Order: sequence, then structure tokens, then C-alpha cells
Amino acid sequence: MSHFSKAVDRRSRPAMTEFLSSHFRYHTAGSHNRSTSYAHCIKVDRIGLNREQTAAAYDMLGAETYWDRINDPICEFTRSMHGLYTIGTNGRSGGYLVLYRSEYQSTKHLSFCRSCGQRNFRRVAPTLEGAEGIIGAEILRNGGLWHDDVYLDQSAIQAIALSDTEKLAIVSKLKPLLKDCSADNRCGVCSATGDRGRVNYEKSPVTLSPWPMRPIDQDIDFSDMSMDELRSRVDVVTAFDAACDEIRENFIELLSDFAPVERTIMVPKTVTVLERRAV
Repeated sequence: MSHFSKAVDRRSRPAMTEFLSSHFRYHTAGSHNRSTSYAHCIKVDRIGLNREQTAAAYDMLGAETYWDRINDPICEFTRSMHGLYTIGTNGRSGGYLVLYRSEYQSTKHLSFCRSCGQRNFRRVAPTLEGAEGIIGAEILRNGGLWHDDVYLDQSAIQAIALSDTEKLAIVSKLKPLLKDCSADNRCGVCSATGDRGRVNYEKSPVTLSPWPMRPIDQDIDFSDMSMDELRSRVDVVTAFDAACDEIRENFIELLSDFAPVERTIMVPKTVTVLERRAV
């Protein structure tokens, strides 16, 4: 059952304009920044619950993990928008779902540990053989910071049976290849190496960066938008409405399937104590 979603005639400019201009809005950050976007109120007394559900809902809000069980529609919505839009909570008690602009940004990590998952900002160097292996080891040893001709003075490189011109060609080839590389694949956290050590990402992972300070369609004149632009915006907002409906439905299902129960858990704590010195 739709609580937030509405049907919109995408053939009609007045219908689309009315839908967008009359949609509920809320602050994207604090009220002091005056920026607003499309939003929905999800406070317990505003989402159409009956008396029994309302009582259960207030109890459920005390459970620390309830939100993690119902917010999958936000991830699905963000993926469907290719990261250009996402949904966040706002308000003193998180009682509003707000449409935000966003983008995926690279974390800049280049490798990760296969044992502990630790990410690293350096790549694992490729395996090099022969003269390239010797010259590559020297480049990695100093981070590729020397001028090319300085490498010719290194004893290991002097011993290579190649002309200086050939050696310089290899140096010139390997310096960009080994940029941001480490000499081995040892993890700096768990010390795993070899088959259990670090491996390069095929593509650096990304993280989603919301823009909570940016309003969406605040004080906009929809008459300046083309029909295609209006339809595109209606598509985004109706998808937002549908995601909010799914979150609400997930919450109602959670109320019927789970009950919050208080438990006492023991949390390990590291402390410093005094011990008598050995005599």
C-alpha cells in the first residue's frame, strides 16, 4: 500500500509542476543553512500506524540495530540513480527522509590484504625478470625519486651487461610503471605476505559522498524547465517516494516479526594496571 507515492501524469506539464511544487520539503542540514529538498516525515505518529503498531514502534526505536534492517531501499535507490542522488535522515530525532545530491568518489586505495582486508594506498609491484628486475628493485628502493642517470651509478645496475643507453631506456620505462608501488605485498597491519598478502585492485573502490548543503529545486521556476527535464525530475522524486514507501513497509514488517529485548553484554576493555617488578 502506497503511503508516500502518487501517480503523476507525465504527459501533462501542469500535473508534473503541481506534483513537484506541492511536494513536502525539509532542510537538507540544519535549519540555519536554509537549504531544502524533497522529503517525507517518518515520525511514528505520521506514517499511518494503528494503535498496536504505534506502541510497538516506540519500543522498537530503542533497539540500536533496527535501522540497519529496514534501510536497504536507500542503497537500491542510490544504485538506480548511479550515485547522483541518495536518501538521508535529518531532523532532531532523524524523523525525516530527505533526498540528497551525491556522487561516488574514489577512495584512492590501490591494493588490499587478502587476509585481513586492510586497504593500502600503494600498489604491489609487478614481477620483473632479468635486467628489469634488478633496475626495478633499485627504483623501488628509493621510490623512483632519483634522476634517471643516477641509477647508472648503482653497483647492481653497473654489473648488468647492457649499454648505458639500454639501461636508461629501462629506467625510463619502469619509473612510471612502478610509481606508487611497494617492493613486496606484505600487509602493514597483519604482516601477511605471499598468497595471503596484498593484491592490487582492478579498479579503486569508491565511496558515496552526499552533498547535504546543496538544495534541490529550492525556489526553482518549473516553467523554465523543458518537458524532458520535468519528466526526469519527476522520475527521480517518484523513485524517492517509492523508496520511502519501502522503508515504511519494512518497518511495519519488522514490528510484526521482531520485538526489542534488553540484554546485558560484556564489553572487553583494555586497562593499564600495576605489577610488582621482578626482583
